Amino acid sequence: MKTVFRVSFLLALTSVGVLARAQSLSSVNAPATVEGGSYGQGNVQLSGPSTARLSISFSATGPVSVPASGGVDAGHASGSFYFRAAVVSASTAASISATLDSVTQTANLTVVPASLQALYAQEKVVGGKNGEGAVALKGEASDGLQISLSSSGADLVVPSSVSITAGKGESSFSFSTSSVSAEEDVTITASLGTVSIKKVVHLEPAAAPSVSITALSLKRSDLNGGQLDYAEVSLSGKADPAVSVALSSNSSAATVPASLSISGRDGGSFQIDSFGVDAATTVTITATLGSSSKSATLTVNPASLYVVSAPKKVSPGQGGNASVFLNGFAGPSGVSVSLSSSSPDLQIPASVEVKPNAYTADVAFTTSASASSEEITITATLGSVTSKATVNLQALALGGINGFPNTVRGGSSVVVLVWLNGDSPMPGTLVNLSCDTPDVLSLPTSLTIGTGNFGGFVSAPTSPVTAATVITVSATFNGITKKCVITVLPDSGPIRA
Repeated sequence: MKTVFRVSFLLALTSVGVLARAQSLSSVNAPATVEGGSYGQGNVQLSGPSTARLSISFSATGPVSVPASGGVDAGHASGSFYFRAAVVSASTAASISATLDSVTQTANLTVVPASLQALYAQEKVVGGKNGEGAVALKGEASDGLQISLSSSGADLVVPSSVSITAGKGESSFSFSTSSVSAEEDVTITASLGTVSIKKVVHLEPAAAPSVSITALSLKRSDLNGGQLDYAEVSLSGKADPAVSVALSSNSSAATVPASLSISGRDGGSFQIDSFGVDAATTVTITATLGSSSKSATLTVNPASLYVVSAPKKVSPGQGGNASVFLNGFAGPSGVSVSLSSSSPDLQIPASVEVKPNAYTADVAFTTSASASSEEITITATLGSVTSKATVNLQALALGGINGFPNTVRGGSSVVVLVWLNGDSPMPGTLVNLSCDTPDVLSLPTSLTIGTGNFGGFVSAPTSPVTAATVITVSATFNGITKKCVITVLPDSGPIRA
């Protein structure tokens, strides 16, 4: 009877978890340091194996996130859990606490900034081609992170640093290599703080091309700075597989692309860009493929005067712009073009400067308001080259007058149009108006043509008439009078224009 009671009592205690919790929480453990932006693993220890699965509560302080709870399986005296450390820019204290029943244990740790974990790079690269690499952190960067890069050899060039974006754990970079005649090992080093990681890249010579350069020819061997030229590379046969021809120039007066790719053909062409020079400059253009190389010589000359242009017609008192054009770009010192006028009625500066690497310049001129009509020559001179432009200085005069319509019934209005032989200068042009029958046509005594306009108009009412009346309307300016005729008819009868 006592045995039955004891078994029943033990089962009852087990069912409510009393015996299962006979073991207490001894400790919680975590790494002493963990990188911000990474995950860490911790564990809890019991005083002995548990007879049933136990649920343990977790909490944390500082830049650490833990699960709300975890467990220790039956028959085990420990259990593990995972936590995440937030990204930090400086070492920051944190703690993780575990609670079972009323017992709480705490582990202290430090969250540190991300550290350099790995450096990757292509193991083999053919000299003269580019390669790819990458760096990886243990954790994630805060506020962006610069990883220093260096190379042990001049034949492999890496950027001085690579940036890892905030919240990221890796970044890639490219590196360039030079052509090599023999195999070579170059070491890339990545550094962050006190941590450095090295990676060896094996450079291999490029396979000897199946073809060679037989000729390099220029379309032009002589040109002015700023003009284009074209060159042709000839090969000993069709390039199969494709080849890359290295190109170079020994002067900044003419530049070429770094290389020319040729595939399936026995030659190819490329463009040469030239720039302004102060004196004739000899430039050597070179094309290289493997051990074969050809050169050609190009002369870049200073630009000379091409033409001067100016408005064909200008009214006295008005100004204008003349433009000089070179047949290329001005050199680094610029170009001064001399200017002159054949008449004192047109004043223009003695010279105008074309700025470096420009090919044109504008210059303003003025004219005398009292000048009469005349043809004036503007002359531009650069060295032994001269160019001329003719400006027709045309005194402002009355061009004409007309009425619209030229036949109306009495009581209607007429539009009187007046125009000049050019644009009206400032502040406008006053033209006097009159008619021989003012009792029939009510015409203003004058009309002002606005600045920049070559004509204007007024609206004039007519009075009723009993018989057809022919009216002569006159416009006078600068002693010149122009006339037109308007016919005013009675209310009835046909109107014929």
